[in-house]
Amino acid sequence: MESLTQVYGKIKPIYHTFVFEIRLQMKKFIIFSIITIVQLFLLYYIRLIFGSYLFSSLDMFYSNATQYFAFILLPLIVCFFFSGIICSEYKDKTGLTILPLINKYKLIIGKYFANLFLIIGIATIHYLILILLGYNFYGKPIPYTWIRSYGFSVLYILGLGSIVTFFSSFISSPPLVIILVFGLIFFVFPMAIDLFFRGIDPDLIPIYSLEYLSGRITYLTDPAYFASKWYNRIVAPALVLLFYAIIFFILALLLFKRREL
Repeated sequence: MESLTQVYGKIKPIYHTFVFEIRLQMKKFIIFSIITIVQLFLLYYIRLIFGSYLFSSLDMFYSNATQYFAFILLPLIVCFFFSGIICSEYKDKTGLTILPLINKYKLIIGKYFANLFLIIGIATIHYLILILLGYNFYGKPIPYTWIRSYGFSVLYILGLGSIVTFFSSFISSPPLVIILVFGLIFFVFPMAIDLFFRGIDPDLIPIYSLEYLSGRITYLTDPAYFASKWYNRIVAPALVLLFYAIIFFILALLLFKRREL
């Protein structure tokens, strides 16, 4: 009983931080949830209103509907939620204050998992709306491919979230963190790939590229994509994202410790 009390005493500050951070970020959650829903409805109902065609299959619909979410919206959401996890503590001077009731690392862990929970919630909303629209347009049984895409999007959130947290540990401005991460995703990695790997098999493009990794979210909606080269196409990218999630979070905590000294 005493050991359970001790465990609860250690977890309680993380839980309280988790709940407080969710309440603090709820406006962002609502705004991005609305954007996610609206962009899906606009992309397809406006197409129908103006007489455009639907895609020939439900799988193609899923693939097209996840492109904008995977390449633009999801990285933007992750950056907006995670960019202030550490640097906001210094902006508000809480990172330099000795708190008697909560360890600073528990504070960061609570904030990290709260933002992770909210972003996964937005991704869940995206896929639920996707399923409803697909059933409305095609009226067919729901294929399982969306589950693979959804699962990989969660891994992508974990990996990119840790990278953004890492940048937040040594950059004092959340907007600057967002700019640097987007520059990394859309300029640095694509330019490096084009320079060093031009004209090669797309399957050989470096799996460490954030642009390449976000593309797996879209490609996994294709039933044929998993059939061949499954290790290179699925397992290896998943391992890279887990590596990013663990290593960059540890590096962020270490840099956070050095800034305290």
